[in-house]
This record gives sequence, C-alpha cells and structure tokens, in this order.
Amino acid sequence: MERKFNDKATKDAFYQEMEDDENLLMETIGVALNIAISDPTINVKVADMIVEHYSPLYMAIMVRIGTRKKSDDTLPCCKDLLNE
Repeated sequence: MERKFNDKATKDAFYQEMEDDENLLMETIGVALNIAISDPTINVKVADMIVEHYSPLYMAIMVRIGTRKKSDDTLPCCKDLLNE
C-alpha cells in the first residue's frame, strides 16, 4: 500500500486504520523498529524516547527480559522488578 502523507486527513486515516487493524499496527511498528535499529543514532533516540515518554512499555520490556533471565546474573536490575 503506497500512501503519501501530504495532509492531516490522510495521516489521520492511516492512524485510524492502525487502530482498527492490529496486524497493520504490528507491521508498522516492526518496520519503524527495523529502521531505528539500522542506524545507531536513531537507535539511541528511540530508546530514549521509549524510556522518557512510554515508561509502561519500557517497564513491560524490562519485566519480560527479567522473567526470561531470572536465573541470569547479568541483569540484576530486572531481578528487582520480579521481587515486587
């Protein structure tokens, strides 16, 4: 699907499509994250943005990592989350 975002109505329609279609939302997030990880500068900016503006997402990620590595001493920060 090719889309040009020249006006607010087009952007709003795309955002509404993402709200209505979980698969489109997940695909869009995947593409954006792949772009972000391909550039170290953007990678850090996205990480900072998640920590600063999307702390529930950051915490969900950290808990998930901590759960997977519960017995691993390399992530002491996550063990604290699991003991709460």
